[in-house]
Amino acid sequence: MHRNYFTLYHAARELDTLLAGGYLFEVFSQEKNEVRISCISQNGAHLQLLVMTGMPELSISLREGLDRKGRNTAPLMTVIEEKEILGVEMDPCDRIISIRLEGGYLLELRLFTAMSNVVLLHNGNDIEAFKKHTGTPATMFRQNILKELEQLALHCTTLQKEDIPRKLPGFDKSLCRELFRRAGASADPAHLHTTFTTLFFELLDPCPAVISEPGERPRFTILQTDNELAEPYQSVLDGLELYSRKVWQTRHVHAATKQLRHTLEKQVHSLDAMQQGMDHEQLIAMADLYEKQGHLLMANLYATTREPEHIMVQDIFSEHTPETVIRLQPGLDLHANAERYFHKATKAREKQRYLTHKAKEHTEKKAIFQRMLTDLESCSTPRELREFRDAYTQELQAVEGSGKNRKGSSPSFRSYQISSRATLYIGRNPKNNDQLTFGFAKPNDIWLHARGAAGSHGILRGSAMQNRSEIEEAASIIAYHSSAKNSELVPVTYTEKKYIRRNRHLPPGQVLIDREKTVLVKPREN
Repeated sequence: MHRNYFTLYHAARELDTLLAGGYLFEVFSQEKNEVRISCISQNGAHLQLLVMTGMPELSISLREGLDRKGRNTAPLMTVIEEKEILGVEMDPCDRIISIRLEGGYLLELRLFTAMSNVVLLHNGNDIEAFKKHTGTPATMFRQNILKELEQLALHCTTLQKEDIPRKLPGFDKSLCRELFRRAGASADPAHLHTTFTTLFFELLDPCPAVISEPGERPRFTILQTDNELAEPYQSVLDGLELYSRKVWQTRHVHAATKQLRHTLEKQVHSLDAMQQGMDHEQLIAMADLYEKQGHLLMANLYATTREPEHIMVQDIFSEHTPETVIRLQPGLDLHANAERYFHKATKAREKQRYLTHKAKEHTEKKAIFQRMLTDLESCSTPRELREFRDAYTQELQAVEGSGKNRKGSSPSFRSYQISSRATLYIGRNPKNNDQLTFGFAKPNDIWLHARGAAGSHGILRGSAMQNRSEIEEAASIIAYHSSAKNSELVPVTYTEKKYIRRNRHLPPGQVLIDREKTVLVKPREN
């Protein structure tokens, strides 16, 4: 329900409360199909509204803080920078959130599944758009959605099944399915209307929650739910922010498992190819032939008839003793040539034994990789993926290579996807903490550690010190990986890595910190 009209309606009302009276700081894009609208609220809070225009599973989310711009940042709609925000409104007829600005400017977030866009208008005229703009889309419903539904709920007594969804503006496929589910098998018009009325008033009084079921994509709802896996939130925007993080984590797991699957399948294919190239029977036959030729030469050491490069002798090992030709090495006598064939026979047998040993190793490795592929299929959450990596640490390091040989890799650290750009890396032990902080981290990465408790170092990459929500998310995970994980609240220190120093007198994992800040969080694994 993250793109449903009712979800966006409540999100717009919350945005109006937060942003009205503040000002729009800037609009830019750092990722494909993503627009970031940075705002300063009336009380000075830094807020960033993210709008996804090309991903059906995402729409909008609001987070605290302002992102540090990357190299490929594209500034957008610079004419409205530092303009006062007069209010935020929901279009009465369709999924369009309008941000009214001083000077007659209007920033429209057109949140349609297939054609979402961010468009800037001035005095009613389109002047700029994030995506190629082909004009104002026709509204899905000509009437005021909420008023039409309210009239239907209060002044109608029956609802025909065939009138749905034509007669219910704003009801998408998911809401229609929910309506039919609640109505059950009954097609009684009066019962269907009663069910619709109950559902409509639930939509007006949202109970936002995120549902994360194993093996399935995260789901967002504003309807009442008794699902034990649902995480309830007080505000729709808070729920959408958590939902967005969950979706990015799911996409991260999907991309990681896809890459791992490709790597493992490549290893299995390589082992199959190597085993096919091992012809054990041919090596045994060659060894027997070389030994036989050596014996034949030894039996004919005193033969007087020979050519420089070959000799014809009687095959005494054959029943009919036919003649056979044996190639010779020019410059060597028959005894030396016989020794040469004995040596070649020995080498062939050694190679055959070596290949037999390697074939056994390949069979064992192939069995391990196939078991890993089977286990990988069941990884659908960040936790399951981490457990998979922990279970097969040595095998993965062998096939992926060491971190020093792969640019930007960090196979020895735990990793958590916090957002589309921000990733949290966590050390596993004191020595690994040192490697993370002083070998892997960059100067502007954010360093985190539970204050006054033993635990892992954390490096948050892709975020900034102003990104309060991302830092709090990372801090809650760092608190979980500390000795204070069972506490209700844990203080977590954070600062940029360039303010972290080490002293040769301190043991591994202990550091000196400058310019630190502290955030109080509840420990949470993910």
